[in-house]
Amino acid sequence: MTEQDIYFDDSIDLRRWLRVLWQYRNWIVALTFGAALVALLISLALPPTYEATALAVITSPQYKLQFDPRIETVINPVDMQIDVYVGLATSDSMVQRVFSQLDPLPTGVENVTDLRDMLDVSGKNGLLTFSVKAKTPQDASRIANMWVQTFVKEANRVYGTNDSEQLAFFQEQLQAAATRLQQAETAMTEFVARDRSAIVQNQLASLQAGQEDYLRAQRSLSTALDDVDALLQKMQKQTGAVDFSDQMNALFLSLRVFNGGQGFPLQLQLSDPANLNTASPTEQRQQLEEIHTVIEKRLQEITSQMNALEPQILSLQTEQEGYQLEKDRLERELSLSRDMYTALAHKVDEVSIVTNDSVGQVRIASTAMTPLKPVSPRKLVNTVLAAMVGAMLAVGGAFAVEWWREEEPQTTASKPISAD
Repeated sequence: MTEQDIYFDDSIDLRRWLRVLWQYRNWIVALTFGAALVALLISLALPPTYEATALAVITSPQYKLQFDPRIETVINPVDMQIDVYVGLATSDSMVQRVFSQLDPLPTGVENVTDLRDMLDVSGKNGLLTFSVKAKTPQDASRIANMWVQTFVKEANRVYGTNDSEQLAFFQEQLQAAATRLQQAETAMTEFVARDRSAIVQNQLASLQAGQEDYLRAQRSLSTALDDVDALLQKMQKQTGAVDFSDQMNALFLSLRVFNGGQGFPLQLQLSDPANLNTASPTEQRQQLEEIHTVIEKRLQEITSQMNALEPQILSLQTEQEGYQLEKDRLERELSLSRDMYTALAHKVDEVSIVTNDSVGQVRIASTAMTPLKPVSPRKLVNTVLAAMVGAMLAVGGAFAVEWWREEEPQTTASKPISAD
């Protein structure tokens, strides 16, 4: 067998298949027209279905009122909200709202499930398409318009800014802030009526001034005491008459003690100035020792007075600090209450203006018109498709019958003939 013979064996004889089609032409034509006729009759028997479409658009806000930056309204981009809006449109609550408004009920709708099967929504680029299929054109347009209107109202309430519930919330917060502000003002007024900080400050200043005088006198007397001790040591070494200079130093020390101890009784037994040069060392030392005793006594009295002042000063400082801390706390509370009240008052005005705006972020772009032609059943399309399917089945059946007839003789011939 040559290569050319093999090629012709594997080739398809078109004339053979055409003869088969011509041979079974009556069956093919009959099945084709029969399938088309059945499809046409079924399409005519099915009730028509009408579809109505309404559109809603999600717009970005053209303006945003913000009287106070401390309470800011956050608005999400449209691309992030489209899936959320689609879910809201087909939610159980939304379908139930639409169903409760249908009066009378559409043909074939007895419950919420039947209504849900009629609804379909899709969204892209901020545009939502609401499609409704019903048995009558009036029901389709009525349900579509009712659905889109209910959705727009609910979407603006839930995700928009014109929400009366939001306004009521901020009004309630404003009332609470007003009450808090009034309480803070009352507390501040009551504090001012009993505030003794100025009185305490004057008393404290007086005591501190007295303490400073005592410290100054104490320092002066301590210096004078050292000078007296030094002069006594010098005179103890003298055997003759006291120098005139030493007598003058003793006199000046007496004057220093007298001037530095105002408020303290002091009596000095001074010699007659005319007899200063004739004073013996013993007499001079006795006079200095008297001055020394007076200074020590005065230092003890000053120390006692300062010890008595210390707890008084500490008590007044504690009382003054208590008044100051309470005043700071009340002023801080009053300032916070005023700021909160002002911010909420601005927010209430802002939300009130936006809520009164009849146009929300979600709007109706197009209402549904009453459809003139049904969308199903499509008689022509169904008839043509049925005819094509019937023709393909008829052709396939013709080829199968012909193949079966060719194979049957070969099967019979291959069986062995039994011997009689």
